Amino acid sequence: MRTVDFLLRYTLSLAWLLVMSVVGVLLIPVMFGNLDFNRTLARFGTWGLRRITRVRIELEGASSLESLQPCIYIVNHQDNFDVHIFGSIFPRRTIVIGKRELAWVPFFNLFYLAAGNIFIDRKRHRRAVEGISDAGRKIREKGVSVMIFPEGTRNKSGKGLLPFKKGAFHMAIEAGLPLVPLVASPVGRVLDYRQRRLTPGVIRVRALEPIPTRGLTSADVGRISEESRSRMLAALDELSRDPY
Repeated sequence: MRTVDFLLRYTLSLAWLLVMSVVGVLLIPVMFGNLDFNRTLARFGTWGLRRITRVRIELEGASSLESLQPCIYIVNHQDNFDVHIFGSIFPRRTIVIGKRELAWVPFFNLFYLAAGNIFIDRKRHRRAVEGISDAGRKIREKGVSVMIFPEGTRNKSGKGLLPFKKGAFHMAIEAGLPLVPLVASPVGRVLDYRQRRLTPGVIRVRALEPIPTRGLTSADVGRISEESRSRMLAALDELSRDPY
């Protein structure tokens, strides 16, 4: 029965993500260029995912989420389930930076561009740098925040954090904006693909104290990258040991 329940909820989740994509496309004429387009669709999508998966998302440190905008949100990347996790608490006036491969996903790609999000070609250094510069311009011109996964890809091990890529930190220093780390507790406590288990429960997201970048230069990128990763690892360790 557990396998049947898992397959049913997993299939319903995928179907709901397709519905999200279609709704996103339908909203394009109405919300094209609106900096809250991401948030509107994210809240709609997670409304359904919360009911399908029976997993609630709770935010710790909510006062840090939007009070420091514009800022650079750096978040840990565990699984496709992150759509539900960070979609549930998605801040206002925030865009996302994603890999170029997402441009080939039907429906989703149209919404992604209309919402002002940015694709980066990570396989080509020059284009990746151009994408980061584009994000920096939007931050400065529109006062928009950016959410980015500094690990660059999903951490399939379910433990710790992968090494951080430097793009988010270059972007923050260039724009002189604070970094706001957001750390989600391990997904494995509610979702296990190998065991085909999806358990009702809670995923906590902790908003950490901001890391200022004003006055820093490119020479400080390595230092603030390591500082950010160290803080996020400590928070992840605490969340992993939490008995909730």
